[in-house]
Amino acid sequence: RCAGIGELQPLAVLTRVAVAHGGPAGLEPLALAIQHGADVNCRGEHRGYCWAAIHIAVAALHQPAAELLIRAGADLSVPNVAPGGVHNGKRGNGIRYAPIHLVCRAWAKDASVPVRAALREFLAFLVEQGADVNLEARDLERKHGGDRLRPIQLAMVEGNDELAAELAKLGGCVPDGWTVPERAPSKKDEKACEKGKGKERAASPGKSKGKKGKK
Repeated sequence: RCAGIGELQPLAVLTRVAVAHGGPAGLEPLALAIQHGADVNCRGEHRGYCWAAIHIAVAALHQPAAELLIRAGADLSVPNVAPGGVHNGKRGNGIRYAPIHLVCRAWAKDASVPVRAALREFLAFLVEQGADVNLEARDLERKHGGDRLRPIQLAMVEGNDELAAELAKLGGCVPDGWTVPERAPSKKDEKACEKGKGKERAASPGKSKGKKGKK
């Protein structure tokens, strides 16, 4: 459970240091803390989410830190939101993500080609390390067609066929009877639609004048 409000736990902080450092030397404090018995699955609340060290490593796609934590017993099914999805008296986004969902969510948001390549590699790494490709994340507000979502469902809801195909290769499957819920138009969709209509309106007068000129 979350150990403190508004604070990351020491191991999570050391993981952030390792990520920021980038090199092998950055892992030394993290390894030392683990050797001295630090709880690799302890979580602390930060910006509305409950982070364990493994969440920090995975969100940054930092494989060396993730490997170190997994060898020490990091739980790859631990969610990054406290039970109930409530923090500091305020409700979070209502979805609890395990490490594999963090990777899939980043990919589903239309990452660039180089980033997608890194995400594909990290996704395969997590599955090799024992992450459940069909692990269900709880969607407390039921915004995505159900109260439990597998990674492949997240991909399909976001309309990311590439990610869905990759998850299927890794053994991901959709629960029987589940279908992709209809998505309400986003602000981005609405702006694109208005932009398209604007272009049509601007083009129409020009075409009419051209026809009159020929006559």
